[in-house]
Amino acid sequence: MSRVLGSALPVWVVALIAGLGVALIAGDRWLTWIPVVAAISILVAFAIQLGVGRREGLVTRLGVSVVGSLIILVAITGVLAVVHPVSLAVTV
Repeated sequence: MSRVLGSALPVWVVALIAGLGVALIAGDRWLTWIPVVAAISILVAFAIQLGVGRREGLVTRLGVSVVGSLIILVAITGVLAVVHPVSLAVTV
């Protein structure tokens, strides 16, 4: 497994598990929690990169980790927008 994939995969798993957790637990309030999951994923990506301790390829590894987790969360958001459209309604 390449170094890029090896450091990105745990971030993707965190995003997937936390996103599915939000989908199962939050119900109509999912829109509040998805950005929190995205922030946690970014922090996990930074923590893993600090743990790797290599300068070479840092931007690539961090970019792949963050973009991958955001793609996962966009997919979960799309499904949740279809399942819970009421939470997208604007209230005045």
